[in-house]
Amino acid sequence: MAHFPWVTTGSPPVRGPSPPTDRSRPPAGPYGESFRSRSVVPRRAPKTFGAFPAAEPTLANATSPGESSVLQYLRGVPRPTRNAATASTRQAESARPSPWYSTPRPGGAVRETPVRQRDRHRIGIVSYLNARPLVEGLEEEVSVELVPDLPASLLDRLLAGEVEVALLPAIDHQTSPEELAVIPAGAIGSDGETLTVRVFSQVPLETLEEIHVDGDSHTSVALLRILFSRRFRRRPRIRSVHMPRRASDWNGLGVPPPAVLMIGDKVVAAAPPPSLYPHQLDLGRAWKELTGLPFVFALWMARPGTGLGGLPELLAATLDRNLGRIGAIAARHAAPAGWPEELAQRYLGEILTYRAGPRELEAVQLFWRMAHEEGLTPGLRPLHILRP
Repeated sequence: MAHFPWVTTGSPPVRGPSPPTDRSRPPAGPYGESFRSRSVVPRRAPKTFGAFPAAEPTLANATSPGESSVLQYLRGVPRPTRNAATASTRQAESARPSPWYSTPRPGGAVRETPVRQRDRHRIGIVSYLNARPLVEGLEEEVSVELVPDLPASLLDRLLAGEVEVALLPAIDHQTSPEELAVIPAGAIGSDGETLTVRVFSQVPLETLEEIHVDGDSHTSVALLRILFSRRFRRRPRIRSVHMPRRASDWNGLGVPPPAVLMIGDKVVAAAPPPSLYPHQLDLGRAWKELTGLPFVFALWMARPGTGLGGLPELLAATLDRNLGRIGAIAARHAAPAGWPEELAQRYLGEILTYRAGPRELEAVQLFWRMAHEEGLTPGLRPLHILRP
């Protein structure tokens, strides 16, 4: 399993960092107030079921035998300044309900659609550890049924009517053959390092000509193309392949690819050996260096006009509750996902972000615009907010 050094380059960022945000209160906006009580959902018993230096940092501390190399890396790298206040920030966030808001852009780029009511909902989710704070406990709700699948497959389920709401890759909003609307009741993102969306390369990144990608996430592949075009002035060939599920699987690959993009739990459970891939790039941190903004990998989405009833409030309340119990979620799900519990708790509680706030919605619209400029989307749709 590989260490995770950060690689930077001498290219200046496109824009400076955003000004500090007051996270102690809900953001302002036409829907910035707290959710109003609408309905009580009955419960049932749980089912059983910018700059890139060539040199790489080394570990500062000795490691114990058998310790996860990801955990070894984190022991040797200082935590970002942002994480020092994470505990108090998370407690403050978990103590208030998520606001329902939209962020208008110049020219009326945000549209809102009223919805028709339904009684029961099928929700498409992913099975990665990073989604647990958004969905933990929903299996107990009599009003919903969870449908797990790969990120790249959930869009087809949504368009086919197999689910009413899905946790979709952010790029699907632009590439879907049908228009989609965002439910800003939660997201999966990062304000810098992601840990689990990484390029592993045998050669310096600025010389890459081909990258094998994990096809599980459309958004990560689009972000990869944007970053290599704008930071390295390169457009490497992209090949979609199935990635190893265990670290030992790399021994049977024969001739290894020159570079791979891996996402999700496989980065921890099946990262290639550092001796084989000494050059690495965390895409979340690269985006932060380029834009000064957080990055959003996935959002709750639905088809416009879908009847949601009290589902947005339920999704928001689930997130609020789970942000206050990250330790319990990590203890329950770390081992089955192949994670050390300590690392899983830091990953869910400090590295990832789960709010779809004004900065996140600004960032996702910038991502969509860049993707369109790189020719990755057929058009540029405005942000479409689905409101109750």
